[in-house]
Amino acid sequence: MSGIFISYAREDEATAVDVENRLKKLGIVVFRDKSSIYSGDSWPDALGKGIVEHEIFLLLWSRHSAESKYLNREWNIAWTSEKRIIPVFLDETPLPPSLRAFNGIYLEDIEKDIEKIIVLTGPEKFSQSAGDKKNRLKQAKGVVFWVISLLSLAWLVWFVPWEGANKTGEFHGEVPGASVETHTIHGTVVYADNGKPAVGVKLTLKDSPNHFSITASNGGFIFENVPGAVGDRVRICVYKNGWKYPDRDVVLGKPAKICL
Repeated sequence: MSGIFISYAREDEATAVDVENRLKKLGIVVFRDKSSIYSGDSWPDALGKGIVEHEIFLLLWSRHSAESKYLNREWNIAWTSEKRIIPVFLDETPLPPSLRAFNGIYLEDIEKDIEKIIVLTGPEKFSQSAGDKKNRLKQAKGVVFWVISLLSLAWLVWFVPWEGANKTGEFHGEVPGASVETHTIHGTVVYADNGKPAVGVKLTLKDSPNHFSITASNGGFIFENVPGAVGDRVRICVYKNGWKYPDRDVVLGKPAKICL
């Protein structure tokens, strides 16, 4: 889907809403969390889907953005998904090293600077007629409904522990042997030739592709609630800049180190 995903810190919400409204008036498809995620939707899943499905990632950058761990996850997903990232500077806060190659603009006078955003995003690619927009929105809601339903069912089957029954047939307490042992995987990804941290590497569990992690500035990654016993091997898929590396095995209960 063509369109623009707006990423921002909560402290900059007023600016984000202003930018969103001005772009929408021009018929541009815009995704902003609070206006695009519906009640009952899984917030992390909807955000990830929104980033992946929209071509432009408009990053409103400020000192608040630099301190937001949630926004950090959003731009990492956009970066690893090879989206077109357009930084919009709200103050003098520098971008993270991984984003400094992207051209951006300073937002000083929104009346004038919104035109610069429009030029950079190429609005003719993202506008649509009212009827077409309505049909696409209807189709998208249907797809999202089934995706969320399937994810919710998978979550219930995988994560909700069984509970023992009382006299009324309701369940309370765990059934012996029904609980699932889980562990957390901590690890780092480095380059084999120089040992430096590999930033922005996407990793997924082979048996659970929706369970993913993206390496931070130190190359670190983490997977929580991984089923299995200490000593079990877990296969991890590794992706970087659109390339898939050979799968790697890690051992539950031990720090993981992956070399590219």
